[in-house]
Amino acid sequence: TTMTWLLLLILLPVVGLVMYFVFGENLRKKNSKKIQKMKDALLKADDTRAAYDLVYQIEEQKKWLDSEASDAFFNRDDKQAIRLLLNSGNTPVTMGNDLKIFEEGISKFEKLLEDISKAEKHIHMEYYIIKDDNMGNRLREALIERARAGVKIKILYDPIGCYPLLITRRHFFGSMRAEGIEIFAFMQDKRLYYRNINYRNHRKIAIIDGKVGYLGGINIGDEYVHEDPRFGFWRDTHLRFEGNAVVMLQMVFLQDWYHRTGRSEFRKSYFHVFEEPKGPTTVQIVASGTDSEHPTIYQSFFYNITHAQQSVYIQSPYFVPDEALLMALKSAVLSGVDVKIMFPGIPDHFTVYHASQSYLSEIAELGAKVYIYKKGFIHSKVMMVDHEFASVGTANMDVRSFKINAEINALIYDDETLCHLYDMFDRDLRNCELLDPDVYLKKTIRRRFVEGACRLFSPIL
Repeated sequence: TTMTWLLLLILLPVVGLVMYFVFGENLRKKNSKKIQKMKDALLKADDTRAAYDLVYQIEEQKKWLDSEASDAFFNRDDKQAIRLLLNSGNTPVTMGNDLKIFEEGISKFEKLLEDISKAEKHIHMEYYIIKDDNMGNRLREALIERARAGVKIKILYDPIGCYPLLITRRHFFGSMRAEGIEIFAFMQDKRLYYRNINYRNHRKIAIIDGKVGYLGGINIGDEYVHEDPRFGFWRDTHLRFEGNAVVMLQMVFLQDWYHRTGRSEFRKSYFHVFEEPKGPTTVQIVASGTDSEHPTIYQSFFYNITHAQQSVYIQSPYFVPDEALLMALKSAVLSGVDVKIMFPGIPDHFTVYHASQSYLSEIAELGAKVYIYKKGFIHSKVMMVDHEFASVGTANMDVRSFKINAEINALIYDDETLCHLYDMFDRDLRNCELLDPDVYLKKTIRRRFVEGACRLFSPIL
């Protein structure tokens, strides 16, 4: 990253200086005091035991993982992976969850609207993209109906992801605010707005009454339900939870709400107590961003790739790893691990797409199998390792997701859900074309130049 900035400043000093002013600041370091202040607010909340219970659960879970009692639930590598994220991200593993997997946007959106229509107390939503189109307006109308019924609603949106909406936001957001719905742009500080542009809230989560939670790759817009002719069929992965994983989703949202508004609202009424298991799924919710001490999602990916014994399967619309993660994947390939990467055949961002092509060709030459998705556009963000671990969420396989954006993933450890995800991957392979490494070796000089130039700026894409 340092070399990229230096080269840009040398070649284009004026442009480079402006770009560094906008994109170069390390907000994780800058926010260290704010992170501690947020934790203090969490632990000193007057009207809830939720924060204290969470800390107690983390400490108890660390002891439990060290005991033989946990051997019946997790193998040694899984326990190490869980312990890593307990220590770096304060994220306990939750058991007894019911989980539903959506493979495309229509089914997810209809179920979300159904859950919203049943809300009785509160709805919390946080999305990177919300559009003023058919899907966006159906959501807006559903939320207004619930607000009129007395349901308290909070929404966080990303000002860059929702940039097209800003033209009509007075009508779109104004009509909701008029009904008492609280809406804020995440990290939008007017005094430092342009210094925050590079740091985006890429999360896509919803929590209804503290009982039902959603996370995954599907935003709010017509393209996510196959209505954009440029992309056609939109393949994605999104999750719906019932169970203790929802408690962790709620905690992430309320931390983000505090980070944006300065208001501590860790209320007991927001955290539903699940007396009985809702299902068989074991889940660890992991969030990372400038408001977290460590890049926890990146650490999870790195750990699981470097400990892979049999297979690593990846679906991502972007593939721009840093040198450490690229070396981990190369080492896995060279050690005999079956590495498969599924990537879209349709570009949606020119620079990132061509930078990704450069990295994919490099790893394909070593023996990784790269599959190009042909049915439409694949936006799914999934990684599976050794039929023992899966990650599903908002994080792409790129530097931006791992070290810049606010992201959230669900780490899954139970056999039933893993089998479902592997079956989905196998079905997707039927709509893919295996990339021939020899084709990459015959690239034109022009294509090599374009990919090399795009790759040069990959640390700041």
